Amino acid sequence: MYEYVVLGEIDSAVFYAEEGLEILPLVKDTSERLEFFAEVGNVYYSLSDFSQAIRYTRKALEIVEYAKKDVKGNLLNNLAEYYFSLDQLDSALYFYQQSVDHFTGKDDPLSAANPLGGIGMVYARKGKFQQAKPLLIEAIGRLVDTQYEYSAIIFQQELAWLAEQEGDLTEAVGYLVPALQRARRLGLGTLVRDVQEDLAYYYEQLGQTDSALYYYKSFVAQRDSILSINNVQAMAEARA
Repeated sequence: MYEYVVLGEIDSAVFYAEEGLEILPLVKDTSERLEFFAEVGNVYYSLSDFSQAIRYTRKALEIVEYAKKDVKGNLLNNLAEYYFSLDQLDSALYFYQQSVDHFTGKDDPLSAANPLGGIGMVYARKGKFQQAKPLLIEAIGRLVDTQYEYSAIIFQQELAWLAEQEGDLTEAVGYLVPALQRARRLGLGTLVRDVQEDLAYYYEQLGQTDSALYYYKSFVAQRDSILSINNVQAMAEARA
């Protein structure tokens, strides 16, 4: 089901989610029910329907103790992200902390890195910059050179935003340059575009016009490339 979201086939993802919900009462295997609820939550999150994402993730959490798979920590982290997207920061903080505690209890510092960084982002949004910064830095340190580097880039962007709020644009640039390198290496076009745009802005504010122009041109080229790819995909789908 979620693979359709990854492929951009949202209508198919929703169709199979609805079909699955109709036959779910016939499914007795707890692990299968758990996996289905979690996947439906991810589908709704991709649709920016965060309330429904929360609803189905909570359903998964209700039965996670009876399932064969130990995915409780991931579900708690997902739930926290959904609340964060709704700007319900206290709820997000609660579930991020629950996720950290779960993974820490299992001596899994890598898995705990995502919710740890999430706590840092919550503190940042609450204006508690001094509490946010060390958590984000610790999370990044755990995530670099792992399969979870995408999250490291997000947390580096957050650190750059914190530095901007504190008036230190040089520090902001220092976080974004390695973030851009990682995004390029991983082929994350949208993140490359966003970081280039931020770098162009920061360099302009710093009066470094050559660097600002370089990153602005790079941003425009990346943006146009993404738009071109999206247009080609849309045309292909229209012909199908």
